[in-house]
Amino acid sequence: MSTASGPGHAGDGWTIIVPVKTLERAKGRLAPELSPDIRRALVVAMATDVIAACRDASPVVRVRVVGSDPEIARIAQGLGAEFVVDPTGPGTVPATSVAGRSDPLNTALSHAMTGMRGSVGVVAADLPELDGALLTRILDVATRHPHSVVTDHRGDGTTMAFWTGSTDRVIHFGAGSADRFRHLGGAEKIAVDDAAWEGASRDVDIPEDVAGLAARRVGAATARVLQGVPAPLRVRDAGESVTMVR
Repeated sequence: MSTASGPGHAGDGWTIIVPVKTLERAKGRLAPELSPDIRRALVVAMATDVIAACRDASPVVRVRVVGSDPEIARIAQGLGAEFVVDPTGPGTVPATSVAGRSDPLNTALSHAMTGMRGSVGVVAADLPELDGALLTRILDVATRHPHSVVTDHRGDGTTMAFWTGSTDRVIHFGAGSADRFRHLGGAEKIAVDDAAWEGASRDVDIPEDVAGLAARRVGAATARVLQGVPAPLRVRDAGESVTMVR
């Protein structure tokens, strides 16, 4: 990642925004299988790996993390990213009072995009298989379209959204976002069907997603946390790790 040339200016490269939910509320659907401490550690680890992947992608000149937790702020700044306080986080004004939007995530992202010029993307913080090389390939495709998205592995959500030039940045994250981005925003879908690209669509929301990380290449921080995941979700076999660490 090169250095942005000034406030709100991304030069000829990309600004990537990574939203991180409040740690106490994140990944509630993993609660049946994972303790609060492990869930929190997994959220922090995945976010760490995603921020590092964004930083390492050659077309990226700025990474901006939006969240409300001091721990995420320290991690972001330690990785060379900017940190923007989520205006919908604990102790802030209600989401409906910010930018006229009712969805907290979309409100936070709109806030983080304020003043951004040039090409801007949003990358989900729960993509443990993402690395800089894969994101670089995704951005090479995104550069060809005014607006594009990567759909999640279930087909209805969105893991990434990109805007180039002066295209209106209308944000549609949330349940059913894939259709809204494409039908309301005119976004092109970036195909990630090839095995080498699938990590861009495999977000982690439910216990089966955690179990599915076995034998896949994940970031170093995520791999460390996965060693503490209890059976049957533990990604180990006969004492040998099957999680590849980059």
